Amino acid sequence: LYNPILVEDETPANRTTVEVQVVFTAKLCSDPGEPKTLAQAMSGPDSEKWRETAASKVTNFLSRGAWKKVKRTEVVQAGRKPVPVKTVFKIKDEQDGSKQYKTRFVTKGFHMIPGVDYTESFLPVAHDSSVRMLFGTALYYIREDPEGKWTIHVYNVEAAFLNAKMGTQMFIELPQEMVLLVFITKEEQQEYVAGLTSSMYGNVDAAF
Repeated sequence: LYNPILVEDETPANRTTVEVQVVFTAKLCSDPGEPKTLAQAMSGPDSEKWRETAASKVTNFLSRGAWKKVKRTEVVQAGRKPVPVKTVFKIKDEQDGSKQYKTRFVTKGFHMIPGVDYTESFLPVAHDSSVRMLFGTALYYIREDPEGKWTIHVYNVEAAFLNAKMGTQMFIELPQEMVLLVFITKEEQQEYVAGLTSSMYGNVDAAF
């Protein structure tokens, strides 16, 4: 990106205006190769990879009981409005040079109503200094332990965000991807919404 900036020379002997050329090199945050919808993803060369990751994400929610089907009429009669859901597709570059295809279902949190869909917009999470202190303490004892009894283990928890339970009752629209992947029919999507029992990306009260 080229961005000319006009800079004034403030010295009394030579008060002029000089154009300084500043060149910015930027990497786009959004990869143009990433699809915007599952239909677009399914029409590309990596369709099977996108189908697999999207289906896996839906299965995570359903198998853990995070989405409970509720009649839309019941929700409307209760004066509630389901929150829309957006699907985000991302390609993550791994250290070994491979690519990881990721799908996320994100609620449009700006539709959430304070006091109805959530009560607090803050959740306690681990501070960086606390994590550093924990590892620093562990490394100290590892160095001081001649028998090697102290070790550090790293765990990857699948769908860790689903362990955060909802403090209030909230309803979301069933994602269109569930229809495309034949988890539900188009008629079911129109007839039902999902009662959310676990937290999701995009929620105002989410801890991520």
